[in-house]
Amino acid sequence: MKSLFYPDTALTPEHCVLIKNVNFTEQRTVDVKGGSSKFNSAQITDGPPVVGLFQVTYANGTVENIEVAKAAIHTNDGSTRSVVTGTAEKTDSETAKIRAVYIDDKVVATDGASRPWTKARGSNCVLWADAAGDGVTAPFKASSGDFVKDFVVHRNYLCALNLKESGTHHPTRIRYCDVDIPPDSGLDIFDWPIKHVYDLYENGPPIVGGTDNFGRLLVFKEDGLYPCRLEFSNGMVELVINPAEVRRGFSPVATHSILSRPEFTWVVCRDGAYIVRPDFSVEWVTQDFHNKWTQLDQSRIQHAVSFVRERDHQIRTLVSTTGASNYFDQVMVWDWQSNDIWIDEPANEVSYATSYFISNREYDYLGTGDGYVLKGNDPDVVTDNGENVEFDIHMAPNDLGHPGRTKRVVNLRSIVKTQPQTNSITVSAIRNQGQVLSRNGNISLGSQFVWDQGGLYWDDGVMAWPGGTTTTENLFVNRTCETIAPRWTGDGTVGLVGYQVEFVLEEN
Repeated sequence: MKSLFYPDTALTPEHCVLIKNVNFTEQRTVDVKGGSSKFNSAQITDGPPVVGLFQVTYANGTVENIEVAKAAIHTNDGSTRSVVTGTAEKTDSETAKIRAVYIDDKVVATDGASRPWTKARGSNCVLWADAAGDGVTAPFKASSGDFVKDFVVHRNYLCALNLKESGTHHPTRIRYCDVDIPPDSGLDIFDWPIKHVYDLYENGPPIVGGTDNFGRLLVFKEDGLYPCRLEFSNGMVELVINPAEVRRGFSPVATHSILSRPEFTWVVCRDGAYIVRPDFSVEWVTQDFHNKWTQLDQSRIQHAVSFVRERDHQIRTLVSTTGASNYFDQVMVWDWQSNDIWIDEPANEVSYATSYFISNREYDYLGTGDGYVLKGNDPDVVTDNGENVEFDIHMAPNDLGHPGRTKRVVNLRSIVKTQPQTNSITVSAIRNQGQVLSRNGNISLGSQFVWDQGGLYWDDGVMAWPGGTTTTENLFVNRTCETIAPRWTGDGTVGLVGYQVEFVLEEN
């Protein structure tokens, strides 16, 4: 086969074959991810899995952190958790996760299995209300068991996707709300005219979910992408679709992993994650991660939850291995600047995640499977909810520029950032892709003293300040091999910049 050759140009010595529990700096050096701690020390009653988290800032500046678990809805300011369920319906299931949007100074939310609900500032949640005055009630609130799969705000209209109305399921249906007639002109999210409906390729594959981006209502069905747009003409509003923008042939499955950035829209499909560009081109971003993807619990892919971490330009997706108990035990991380992809392993299995802000600083907002809510990606915390963060960085095999030649590797030099914290990590020199014994050892990072303190100004003849921004730590190898692949494992800080190998070519 012409496509098979060695060494594969898609995997050079500069690549990693495994990265776990790390963050990359802007200079592309490796450091350990930020830690996590309990946002509220109290556990939610009975310890159920958290199935919804949403931070909203209302028109007057009030911020509320909304948490959903079991059949209850709470607000949580970090110290006090208050029940605000009110008359809202909520299906008690780990898979009935919340999708929420903010419109008309209200939170509008659905779990895809019960009738949707709204929440205004400082109030309890309420089951979908009847329209006041002229108009009709929303068809998807007619009877218990009705539901909306997803809500999207498009052109300041609330759109409902994949509906069950009066007991009848319409998996390809889209409805959109109305504006009031004068003198009460304005958005009315409770008014859903009977003609404001569109069946998207009726009797075709069901709608998975949607988002608003590129001036379109991007609707994902199980067979691809269908960009739509609300158009206004002669006082009428209608939903139109341009067939030239439809993209089919891939299989979106995860409602809670559809989200947008200005540069792309992200969606999780059966065979991995894809992004849609503004020209509606579709890219498979997990192709280099596919071996790992196929090892995940495929039955849980449809429940995957993705969120944006703006500070680190990452899309983070909760996924499950086959060894997970009931929730998500790994986080797949994609860096949209570098196109790197790797895995984080949280100390606690997580059931829901998003991002939120505290004092204008972004953190991960994490819900665990046993009813706790965590504040994650905190650079001031060195543990993951009290447990050490264990990192793993495994480089690709390196033939040192001499393929097929035997080398005597004398020294493996790790280049690390100078740091005040002390730490010891394990370094492994993996020879010939593991076919022969590796050389292992420990290196010590950091300093036990601080510059210009305790009477130490530069060099007291015993301890010298290391100086500079990087330092090197050596592992004496003294072994022969054709390829060598460094691996660093441990916990705590690492600040890895790169490596160098000292070697001598042997006579073959």
